[in-house]
Amino acid sequence: MEKWGSDTPEREEVDIAAINKIRIKYIEKHGFSINHANDEHTVTIGMCAHGLPDLLISSRDLETNKIILSCIAKDWLKNGVNLQTRDDLFEYDGGKPFILKFNVIYNGEPMFSHNIDFYYTHPQYQKLKSPEVVQVLWQNYQGLYPDELGYDKACYQYYFTPWVIDIRH
Repeated sequence: MEKWGSDTPEREEVDIAAINKIRIKYIEKHGFSINHANDEHTVTIGMCAHGLPDLLISSRDLETNKIILSCIAKDWLKNGVNLQTRDDLFEYDGGKPFILKFNVIYNGEPMFSHNIDFYYTHPQYQKLKSPEVVQVLWQNYQGLYPDELGYDKACYQYYFTPWVIDIRH
């Protein structure tokens, strides 16, 4: 049984084969699966099976991450990838649009190793040669994104600099 140990003491070892069986069920039923890569990042797995990039959101609110990624993933599965700034998917409590922006990055960062491992182990779910990851960003209260000057770091979102890695071995 393949297992990996956790770097967080309160977490136990994880049975990867069992998790992958669950992921495959979700991918086959919904078209994708959601994975909390760590306590600050949530990613989709399985979008690559449809020739689409996986999605990443970087925030400490994992449940909200899951809701946002699920909504975008369902939209992309139905309508195709849309990397334009979006204000049509969510609203704040007061009816103000929740504006999302997309940042194209690529697999290779250690936190994406679960995605890379999954696609290597289950190549039938990989239609793209190099599985892309698209980061989802939103504005803070000043209307700034994490890559803009003056962004308030208290509205925690990590910004990944776009880069390419050759994952062929």
